[in-house]
Amino acid sequence: MPRTDLVVTQIDDRFDDRMRPFLGADTVGLLPLAEELDFTLLVEDPAPLWSLGPERYPEIARRYEQAGADARRLAIDINIVERYQQVYPTRRQVGGELLRLVSEAGEAFSRVALYFERSIGAADLPFLARTAQGARIVSRDGASVVVESPRPVGLAWKAASARVNGDSWPVLDREAVWLPAGRHTVSPDETLPPGRVLRLNATLESAETRERSAIIRYRSSSVAYALLDRKPEQVFLDREPFAVPPEQAPTHWLIALPRGAHEAEFRF
Repeated sequence: MPRTDLVVTQIDDRFDDRMRPFLGADTVGLLPLAEELDFTLLVEDPAPLWSLGPERYPEIARRYEQAGADARRLAIDINIVERYQQVYPTRRQVGGELLRLVSEAGEAFSRVALYFERSIGAADLPFLARTAQGARIVSRDGASVVVESPRPVGLAWKAASARVNGDSWPVLDREAVWLPAGRHTVSPDETLPPGRVLRLNATLESAETRERSAIIRYRSSSVAYALLDRKPEQVFLDREPFAVPPEQAPTHWLIALPRGAHEAEFRF
């Protein structure tokens, strides 16, 4: 099985239909192949559209979905470069314009790619991930926070333990609690979990702790790497022993999990 994700990039020809005769290619013709070969179609924003506003991204997504695209297999490519059009107030997308582009794209597409050559300023970088998530804090009650997000999200959390929806939660580092899509209540917890999943480069579907275990359910189109705060005594995949040993790093343990949809249990 392949270990890496596969992404195919093609310039949009649905919103800007001039591209089809210019390029001699039909992007929609790739949609059946995306299902057959299991890849993400990364739609590139054509240069003639760079002077338009961010409202174009929901419209681009709508046209591909009308053509039968699976929204989970669509991504958008935003070029953050000097534009050749006469645009205001800046030739390159910065500040509020950049964040609105990323926000609208993040609402319309499951994944957003940014092409840039040192053209995103240091002042803008910290806001990009938050802007693309579409997450929001619904309410606060003392130290408890209710958060809602259409996709997995990290909530800033300066502690080594937390409760999510009333239960001890194992997926967090000392900077953030990592949550699945949906609505969740995050609150303090005085008891540490048996072990923590610090990071996971996969879609987190759910998680729980048991007496000695941290359990995650995930989905990934490539090998999924989980960073653990300590070495597990045993690892189970879909409730069967998992033979791949974790690797030690200076501040964590790393374990490679297979692609697909699985349950992983780390017993400490």
